[in-house]
Amino acid sequence: MLTAQPEGPSDRVDHRTPESHWCGSCRGWVVDCDHLVSALPIDHVAVDDGWIQSLSYERRTGRLEIYFTWNDVRQFWPIPLGLFRELWRGRPMYIVLHQRILPNRHIRWAFVRTDGKLVVSMLKGLAILLQRLNHSRQVV
Repeated sequence: MLTAQPEGPSDRVDHRTPESHWCGSCRGWVVDCDHLVSALPIDHVAVDDGWIQSLSYERRTGRLEIYFTWNDVRQFWPIPLGLFRELWRGRPMYIVLHQRILPNRHIRWAFVRTDGKLVVSMLKGLAILLQRLNHSRQVV
């Protein structure tokens, strides 16, 4: 029977894998990779916005961390304090993000290594190990 769903559990990460994203540097769908950055060591502040669920800003490094409503966390840097204040006051915030931060070629961004990404990465690794263990038992 032909279906759009995969035939069985897979050890491959793709766009259907929870917490996955496309990494251009790795050239594939990943859950965890060397290109992720660690989360900021400060608490997020919840906001009322269509795109942004919460954010945090580290003034010393100029890093802005945004938790989007679609389960995506990214850090942007360097964000000057004035631009962060403009984002904070902007209603809706995503308009400021879309017009002033995303198109700015001097501002870099990266996905954040979240607890969810770590859990999914460990579970994928465990699934691969169990699959190999079962295969080695069948061979012997």
